[in-house]
Amino acid sequence: MDAGQKIQRGGLPDYYQVQLQHYLAVTGRKWGAFAVFNAERWEMVFFNVDRDQEIIDLIIAKDAEFWTLVQTGEEPAPTKESPVLNLPPTEPAEVLTLDTPEWKIAVEQYREAKALREEAEALETQAKREIQSMLEEHNAEVAEGAGLRVYWREQAGRRFVDSKKLKALYPDIYNQVLKQGKPYRAFRAYILKEVSDDE
Repeated sequence: MDAGQKIQRGGLPDYYQVQLQHYLAVTGRKWGAFAVFNAERWEMVFFNVDRDQEIIDLIIAKDAEFWTLVQTGEEPAPTKESPVLNLPPTEPAEVLTLDTPEWKIAVEQYREAKALREEAEALETQAKREIQSMLEEHNAEVAEGAGLRVYWREQAGRRFVDSKKLKALYPDIYNQVLKQGKPYRAFRAYILKEVSDDE
């Protein structure tokens, strides 16, 4: 089984996801895409991936940790774990092809909901920017009107535990407080290449 077929069956590897989310963080874009070649079927498989701000925040935090090591000249500790997701690799699964009316309806509803959400998020972002611009124009941190009150204040940075430093300084304590989450089933949907009715 070639790499393209494995990805088609098992989904994008986590390190692909992290790489693309980093690109989205840098460019500010809402989505990105991967094209993977399946040599057995001689076709390209396309994966559209939405921006995931939670992963992006983790990437930025890890970037900052790494840059601190660069500045201090400290060598990073070797690890086989994913630096962001810490997820084990998943085994590829057989792809079930569904073509029932119920499946098509559910997929169409998902696509419509996804499009509506993206449109709503874009409108919300635009409205936020306009409101923020007006607050800055009036040099105001709090404003209200038309049934809405808005706060636009600078806040102190978030405090968090530097888990890497804790692990390096106190490995026994780190292992005592480390918690393993329960297994869960992740839902990842990728919009595949559009296929016309003539094909």
